[in-house]
Amino acid sequence: MANFNLASLSPSIIQKILSKVATTNQVNDVRIFRLKCYQLGNPEAIYLRGMYEYFILHLLDEGREKNHLAGERGCLLAKYVYGMMNLAFSVDHRGLVHSYPDFTLEYVDRMYHMITSWALSGH
Repeated sequence: MANFNLASLSPSIIQKILSKVATTNQVNDVRIFRLKCYQLGNPEAIYLRGMYEYFILHLLDEGREKNHLAGERGCLLAKYVYGMMNLAFSVDHRGLVHSYPDFTLEYVDRMYHMITSWALSGH
């Protein structure tokens, strides 16, 4: 491989390279920060992890439990989402499911749309 001299590049190319490197580092920094927050028990980080597991990975029990934990630790949005999940799946105060609806990914997707619409509306 030939030696490459950055000084021979135009300023606009150098700026593009640096912006890509900075963006990649920032994304990694954010991931590391979120992971540390989650590991330290931050309620909002636990909530975000629960939402990701529930709606993206379709790990329903794990996601629901993380939302419950985040709600107990003071994340109000997690309490709301956990309550909506319980209503949607008819879960009583003991954690028992009654009249569980026929589960489809479409049902989870509709619930995701409802929750994100509520959150994006500024509540």
